[in-house]
Amino acid sequence: MRTADIARALNWAGYPGRIGLHPWRSNTVREVLKNENYVGTLVFNQGRSPLGTPRVKNPPDRWIRAAHSLPAIVSQTTFDLAQRLLREQGRHYWSREELLELIRRVYEKHGTVSPRLVVREGLTCSTIFVNHFGSLADACEAAGVPVNDRLEYQRRLVTTRHALKLEVLKGLARRYESAGVPFIWQPHTRVAYVEGGPRLRCV
Repeated sequence: MRTADIARALNWAGYPGRIGLHPWRSNTVREVLKNENYVGTLVFNQGRSPLGTPRVKNPPDRWIRAAHSLPAIVSQTTFDLAQRLLREQGRHYWSREELLELIRRVYEKHGTVSPRLVVREGLTCSTIFVNHFGSLADACEAAGVPVNDRLEYQRRLVTTRHALKLEVLKGLARRYESAGVPFIWQPHTRVAYVEGGPRLRCV
């Protein structure tokens, strides 16, 4: 079973995602399956961020593991099997041109484009188009494929949601600044940092 299938099954069954009501996605399922905390192991030194610079991942041979630090809820045998299956599935990093060609292929085959159809053609999750193009509708336009009414509606919905999230961050920024607390936020990622406090993200 692919990670996308697991995410779909969890969502259909009504299980809440890792972040409140945020739905399960293929990448979040993969993160859970690769998390050694579930076999009782704490892993340190996975990355570094010297002097506040962007975080850089360390190679696995530099990680520091502390086994039996947490109660294990999964056996090591089951965990190792999951890692082997993940490696066998592999992970293909799609380029923009590959995604555009996939859309053209889907349209030529079905006469329309939808999230379900692009996943059926080999993608693990259709949200990859949001990361590369802004929406599946924008990707269709870039591929020279007609945008149907459903995709147009989804694009307007995504645009509206992003605008609302930015307004939330702007409101928080004004409140923190009026209180004299430094508040750093990044509009393109909708991530914010409060000095001496938590890292926030409008997902």
